[in-house]
Amino acid sequence: MSFLFPEGARPNVADVRLDRGFAYLQNEALRIEQHDRAMERLCAFCGKKSPDPLPKCSLCKSVHYCDVKCQSAHYKAGHKRECVEFVHPPATTAFMTKPLEGMQYARDPIFAHGHVEGMGCWVSSAGRIDGFLQHLTDELRLTEDPGTMERRHAAIGADLKTVKKHKAFLANLLSVAVLVQNRRKDGRAMTVYGARTQVVCFPDKVQEVMRGRVEGDRVATFEKAGHTFAAIGVAEDPWTKTPRVLVKNFNGMDMEDSTPLPAGVHDASRAIVTLQPGDYALLHMQFRLGDGSTHTRDWHAFALLHSLSVTFLPALASSSLPSSLSSLPTLPGVSPGSLDRSLAAEFGNGAPPSGPLRAPFDHAALRAHYADDVARGVYAHVESHYGTARAEMMRAMMALGEDAAGRMFGMLEEDGEMERVVGRMREAGLTEDR
Repeated sequence: MSFLFPEGARPNVADVRLDRGFAYLQNEALRIEQHDRAMERLCAFCGKKSPDPLPKCSLCKSVHYCDVKCQSAHYKAGHKRECVEFVHPPATTAFMTKPLEGMQYARDPIFAHGHVEGMGCWVSSAGRIDGFLQHLTDELRLTEDPGTMERRHAAIGADLKTVKKHKAFLANLLSVAVLVQNRRKDGRAMTVYGARTQVVCFPDKVQEVMRGRVEGDRVATFEKAGHTFAAIGVAEDPWTKTPRVLVKNFNGMDMEDSTPLPAGVHDASRAIVTLQPGDYALLHMQFRLGDGSTHTRDWHAFALLHSLSVTFLPALASSSLPSSLSSLPTLPGVSPGSLDRSLAAEFGNGAPPSGPLRAPFDHAALRAHYADDVARGVYAHVESHYGTARAEMMRAMMALGEDAAGRMFGMLEEDGEMERVVGRMREAGLTEDR
């Protein structure tokens, strides 16, 4: 089946590469569905396959069982520890941490992992497949509504002063996926404040982080053990006046623009969610860590980071959530640990958490995942992680984009508009070398 040209047509090389890429994407979606069906029918203890979906462990939702007998035996054999120590994330196609059959790398490799007081999280990349940092002008959530995209582009084009001020055309945003789950055994619900998530950089990387900073960024430095650390908050969108964070999935349900909000999602724009025991939420968020020049790749940005910290508190009734809570600044200008304690003292219901939910980054896992990118470049990375068809598709799209850009600039030159366009680019903070 061809996606781009009718039977009997004679496509060019770019068309063939794109067609193979689209076929690969369709096949990948089918393989993910088949993988999910297989996993939900496989007993984690006896290994038997069922014709129907099996019940999950109600707390971790990462394993399935034939019956109570298998569940009890597996619990005694080691699942008790695995469950409370958050060894495995919940089984969901929204966060796939194991490679599909025939693939070397997982789509969502775990780069950081932590748990405290029955709350745990796993961290992966949510960026582009080519590994480039993203731009502030990009949509955080892809939308099928052309009107939404047109309005955003029009607002950006009419406000080049803001574009320049916030370095919006530069590749400087690291996109991160954070899956958070409640596994408390006391039945207590917890509220996660996604927009208050922070990443902490290594002491010797503070100056590199500060190099890409813009006015309004939520960055705070603090001292610990004689070293100066920097905590970076979620980036702010200057056009929507909201943090660059979204709830991607809640308990296995993908959250699109038109999806009715589940009861546990209190404020989707700031990713404030309440998790009952067993509940989980997948959050996507962005942090400004690149400078658009020397730090333009995901692996550049991850190399700066020591850990990620998620804020959570004992849940209040939805009607009792303070209306001012979501508008408070993400960073208090002090160490990340005090953020949870200060919030708990002001708004908490009962004893505050002992500290934030902190996940140290696993730099060995990061180096292994990005080894091809570092050593051989972007196309080698895409081919080894996503297959030859995706790499060829990306090459074709890059070639088509360069060709279209060349023709556009040629037309501008012919019409005598090039000088005006270059002036607008400079006004937006772009120079000829970028």
